[in-house]
Amino acid sequence: MKKLVFSMLCLFVISLGIHAQDDRITSDINELPAQSREFIRQWFGDTEIAHIKIDNNYQGRVKDYEVLLADGIEIEFDKSGEWKEIEANKMGLPEGILETGIIDQIHTLHPGQQIRKMEKDGNKIEVKLFNYTKLKFDQSGTLLN
Repeated sequence: MKKLVFSMLCLFVISLGIHAQDDRITSDINELPAQSREFIRQWFGDTEIAHIKIDNNYQGRVKDYEVLLADGIEIEFDKSGEWKEIEANKMGLPEGILETGIIDQIHTLHPGQQIRKMEKDGNKIEVKLFNYTKLKFDQSGTLLN
């Protein structure tokens, strides 16, 4: 019985590895959903795309897209093209992406600080600043922490 369970587990792990190889790397912006392409053009202009990783689930369907821009900004989109996470290492992210109420609170609580990372998780948005402060907001801009 132990051998059977172990064998089944091994087959499962191998099958996951085979499907993980279906992930693709490209630099063609046309591989992204229209919503993602428009988002990049609106907020990051003509910044060149270094690469796009198209992540697939175990069934071979698109799970999400990870975009690396030439200036080092990383953007993750869900399968429909909605942004999930944006991160910069050198420069602040465009504030207009977030609701005005969130930006106003950041300016009030941490004047002069720029946004290093934005992450959407359900109805919550987590913002990380360059001074390592983490702030969580709901969709309407109410500070949660």
